[in-house]
Amino acid sequence: MPRLVFRSLRGIDDSFELGPRDTFSGLSFLSSIGNPGSGGEPTIRTKNQDFILGKRLYLKSSFDPEFQDDKQIQSHLGYVCAECKTNLDKTMFQEAVATSRDLKIAVPGSLYFLICEFLDMTPVSIISTQIDDVLIVRKTKRLPSNIRQKYRTSQDRQLHRQEYVDFLDASQYYPDVFQRMINKIKALIDNTSPSIENVLNRGHF
Repeated sequence: MPRLVFRSLRGIDDSFELGPRDTFSGLSFLSSIGNPGSGGEPTIRTKNQDFILGKRLYLKSSFDPEFQDDKQIQSHLGYVCAECKTNLDKTMFQEAVATSRDLKIAVPGSLYFLICEFLDMTPVSIISTQIDDVLIVRKTKRLPSNIRQKYRTSQDRQLHRQEYVDFLDASQYYPDVFQRMINKIKALIDNTSPSIENVLNRGHF
């Protein structure tokens, strides 16, 4: 994923980080009237993401304008976040809905993708969620449970190995699915600071 995004995008400098990261999703203070603590005792909430395009973030808080007795913390801001699954079922989808909401509250201008190889649930609308896209990169459903039973033991997997190899070979990766994600990232980059020439050419912003 990092190689795909890095090679497909232009204008991404070395200050950006790509790959799995603990990503900023909220900030709270453990300070109280009886124990104010250093800088209000800030604590951050993070979400572990399989992939982000983001930057390292440094925060400092203090009750003093000169930042004496300050508290410093660091995290990552995810401008593009992706959760990657081999098989996507309903429970995983619901967890992603909650995660995307937290990340979008923290960084409203970010993108959140849920990426899987095989679909193991009935598709639902994502309009009411903060997920930007659910991408099924092999465009294939997971093998039915009655067929998966044939691979329960090591001996079974050896016996039916070729059948599974044939299934994987038939379930190719589709470039257009990855391109859809890249196009959305490019659009986000282009629209962050649109030039007047581009806006007038399009007729909208």
